[in-house]
Amino acid sequence: MSRRFGKVALLLGGSSPEREISLRSGEQVAQALEECCEEVIRFDPGERSLSELLQIAPERAFVILHGGSGEDGRVQSWLELAGIPYTGSGPRACALAIDKRASLAIWQAAGLPVGKWLIADADCPPDALAGMVERLGSFPLFVKPNCGGSSVACGRADDLDQLRELVCAAAQADEQVLIEPLFAGAELSYALVEGETLPGVQITAESGFYDYQAKYESDRTGYQCPPPLPEKRQQQLRQLAERAFQLLGCRSWGRVDLLADDQDCKLLEVNTVPGMTSHSLVPKAAAAAGIGYGDLVAMILEQAQC
Repeated sequence: MSRRFGKVALLLGGSSPEREISLRSGEQVAQALEECCEEVIRFDPGERSLSELLQIAPERAFVILHGGSGEDGRVQSWLELAGIPYTGSGPRACALAIDKRASLAIWQAAGLPVGKWLIADADCPPDALAGMVERLGSFPLFVKPNCGGSSVACGRADDLDQLRELVCAAAQADEQVLIEPLFAGAELSYALVEGETLPGVQITAESGFYDYQAKYESDRTGYQCPPPLPEKRQQQLRQLAERAFQLLGCRSWGRVDLLADDQDCKLLEVNTVPGMTSHSLVPKAAAAAGIGYGDLVAMILEQAQC
C-alpha cells in the first residue's frame, strides 16, 4: 500500500493475562507501521493513563491489546469519546465477542452451529459440577474462562477431580467459566480483513490441543492453509465465519475460530484483536492470499474509524 499516514499511536501491552503476547504482537506491528507512518508512538495502557493520548493527539490508533479492557470494548469506547479513529471493531461488538456465552447464544438463536455449554464458577460445589457433567453428556469436557483468550487457563477434564481443578484455575482468569463437551473435529481459523475472508488455516498441535505453548512457543505446530478439505466444504465454512462475524456486529478485521470435519462443525469464538506475532494465524492467512505483513498492517490501519 503506497499511502503514508501521519502520527499513529500503537496501543500494546495492557494489563490482561495476555499482556506478553500483546507486547510481542505490538513490536512486529510497530516495525511495519514505521514503514508507512510519519511517526509511531508505542503506548502501553498498562503503564500510562489513556488520557495522555489527548496530549499526544494521534491521527489514528492501532489497537493490538489482547484481552481485558483492550478487547472488551472499554478502550474502544474511550477512543470514540476522544474522537480518535482506531482499528478493529466497535465497543458493542468487542463486548459480545469476548463474552463466549453471549456469542454462542446469539449464534444459536440465528441457527448457526454451536455445541452445548454451561457456565460455572470457583464456588461451584462438587454435586453441581456432577450435575453439569450429566447435562453435557459425559467426559471428556473442555474448560476455559468465559472471557479469556490465548488459551490461558484452558484444559481438558477426563474426570470430576480434573474438572474441579480446571474450573478453579480458569476462575482465576475470569469469574465465569465455560464448560463444554470435547469436539473431535479439526481446529480451523478464518481471518477477515476489509470485508474479505482470507484462506482458512487448519492447526495441528503436537499435543493434540492448541494451547499457549503450541500457539506462541512451539515450532512443531502444523499449519495448513488452505485446509485439506473439499472446496465446497471450505466455501461453506468461509460463509459460516462471515455470518458469525457479522452477527456480532464486528468490522474491519478479526478472526473466527471453529472446529469442523467433513460433516459437522461448531463455532468457538471471534477474536476482535487477533495475534500478530510470527506464530499468529492472521499473518499466515494473509501470506497465503499474497498479502505481505506490512501491507496487512497498512490495510488494517486504513480501516480505522471511530
